[in-house]
Amino acid sequence: MEGIPPARASDNEDVIWALETAESLWKREARVDAIVWLRRAAQEAAEAGDDDRASALMVEAAALTETLTRMSAHARTAQPVTSPPPPNDEVGQITPVDDADLDALLASDGDAAEDAPKLEPAPRETTEVDEIEVLDDADLVSMAPPTPVPSGEPSQGDVDDLVLASEAGDLAATNAAVVIDAEDAEELPGDAEVEVEGVTSLGEGALSAMDLAGIAALSRMSDEQRESLVKAARVILCAASVEVPEFGFALVLDGEVSVAAEPGGPVIARVAAGAILRARSTLDVAVGGCFMVTTDDTTLALWTEASLASALESDPSIDQDLRASADRWLAWVSVARSPMASQLHEDVRHRLAERLTVRVLRPGAELVAAGQPVSGMLLVGYGSVSLDLEGAQPIRSGEFVFPEATMSAGRATVSASAGERGAVMLVADRRTTQELYATEPLLLELLAASC
Repeated sequence: MEGIPPARASDNEDVIWALETAESLWKREARVDAIVWLRRAAQEAAEAGDDDRASALMVEAAALTETLTRMSAHARTAQPVTSPPPPNDEVGQITPVDDADLDALLASDGDAAEDAPKLEPAPRETTEVDEIEVLDDADLVSMAPPTPVPSGEPSQGDVDDLVLASEAGDLAATNAAVVIDAEDAEELPGDAEVEVEGVTSLGEGALSAMDLAGIAALSRMSDEQRESLVKAARVILCAASVEVPEFGFALVLDGEVSVAAEPGGPVIARVAAGAILRARSTLDVAVGGCFMVTTDDTTLALWTEASLASALESDPSIDQDLRASADRWLAWVSVARSPMASQLHEDVRHRLAERLTVRVLRPGAELVAAGQPVSGMLLVGYGSVSLDLEGAQPIRSGEFVFPEATMSAGRATVSASAGERGAVMLVADRRTTQELYATEPLLLELLAASC
């Protein structure tokens, strides 16, 4: 595999220094760090005005990243290496035997077997245990210890505490429940992984820092954070039609996962290798959708909320980028559960999911001020939008904000702000909205019906 490209005489000092650092790291097998410094060399070249050199270095960095990612994926699917045989000094030297020697050996063994003395089994001694007396139910009852009876007239509490002898007497005690001490209970594996059909947990080494290096949302992570995230991951291999186990954050390493509002419901979108899935949004709301594996041999890396928080403890702001990916799923899952879902065909929803962008509004944040132009389509995904108009009902999931102004390129008649839970909007600028009018007639019909 090719390594770090050499420095050129025309490179400035910063580029040369970055390339030399990358080369040193590469020779020490620190591949991820080496590629980071190679990209830094490209940035230095760009800042120096050498665009051609910057472009060439970025191409080299992308090629090395792709190669290492492919090698990492291959390592996950490679068969385990069998253990080598023990050394000869532990098992002794084995001498090959040919057919003639084998026949002679068998013949000699047969003669020896005929000459060997016959061994008779030792007589079995009879003990008292050999004769078992059969006891009937009456005998069992008579053998049971007497039930203690309190003196005097028993109270209701005493009656509740009495133990009535059964037909089997003390034999019933063998079926008593085992009581576990609180201290012993704490030592039990409460968080042990539960085996699920179609899901195989892969061992240590199934995920590498290289798998995380190409994820844009994780680009600001330090090497220490990246290694911490690798150690905290649970990597699983899934068969098709398996629902992804509960997670706080997931990374699709290989294969494909579909997103739906509920099991068996219409598919909102399909995501492939490199996609990230976050279970909580920017508004700290659980997405609550269904994530289903759609192809065999899909490999996923999963983190719980606790393990993710621990790995990002030194820089929690990284999680903001991860939660931004959850905003889209939260919005579309909410739309799929709204009255609009019955009118919005699945194929149209797929195309809209690719074209509409996400805008998150905190509770009370302004969407459009009165008198301002409505720049394009405004569809409420999650939450609600309130109009600054007395008696106006909140606009909820699957409903358009200012549909008349959207169609006529007009202005907002009143101010519109996010409701008390905030809102995740699905929006399109004016140009995209015009294109959708031409390609999605159903969308135009829905807008017209909302006016």
